[in-house]
Amino acid sequence: MIFRHVLVDLTGVPFDRLSDGALLMARLWTILSEAGVRIQQAFEHDLSGRTPTYLGIIVSNAFHLTITSYPDAHYLALDFVTSAQQDPEALLKPFIAELSPSHVEVLELPRGVGDERVM
Repeated sequence: MIFRHVLVDLTGVPFDRLSDGALLMARLWTILSEAGVRIQQAFEHDLSGRTPTYLGIIVSNAFHLTITSYPDAHYLALDFVTSAQQDPEALLKPFIAELSPSHVEVLELPRGVGDERVM
């Protein structure tokens, strides 16, 4: 495996913890920085009045992470692509704990394991 692609679905998250996208991004930034991650760039897009409500992207030298919130559905999606050496679940664990979801589902898709093929 060359890359890890981890999808995390959080359901049953209280509305107030999902409704402020800028706060979500700030908390995630802080938690990742405290873990020693050097963030290179972050992008945010507020989709107020639409579903999803918020989309954020964090890019570091080792990974990229997207966060999409759906406050009305009490749902948050995280999409994390990193090298095999990184542990996305360990990096995200404090952030997930702060959100207090009733259910967490993690799906990992190994990347870069197949034969090299030209499309």
